[in-house]
Amino acid sequence: ILIHVSNFEAVCSMIEAGMGIGILPESAGRRLGRNMNISLVQLSDEWAERKLVICVRKVQALSPFVGEFVKTLVETQ
Repeated sequence: ILIHVSNFEAVCSMIEAGMGIGILPESAGRRLGRNMNISLVQLSDEWAERKLVICVRKVQALSPFVGEFVKTLVETQ
């Protein structure tokens, strides 16, 4: 059975209640795990690495400062 919930706290509450497991960002698991009876298991597989993107409305419309910042972020990959 697959269940979708609206936030990480709901996922952790279900886990704490013994209703399964969840995969969520480490930061959310650590934050919520401090106050809940759950354990974190570290993932090391390549599929578990987060893919991040920069979202903008129009790249051409960015101010020169922001455009340079985005360029710097992209070049440091």
